[in-house]
This record gives sequence, C-alpha cells and structure tokens, in this order.
Amino acid sequence: VYFINILADAIKIIDYGTGCLELLIDYGDGR
Repeated sequence: VYFINILADAIKIIDYGTGCLELLIDYGDGR
C-alpha cells in the first residue's frame, strides 16, 4: 500500500516537473 502511494506521489511530482519545464520552454520561445 505504501509503495503505491509513493509511486503515485512520484508520478505527481514528475508530472508537475514536466509541466513547469514546458512552461519554461514556452516562455523561452516567446522571448
């Protein structure tokens, strides 16, 4: 059970990280 929760949190963090990365890339392209 704990492992699944950790995995879910990791996926959320990775998803959030890629979202921030995409925003940074979009911002860089916009400049």
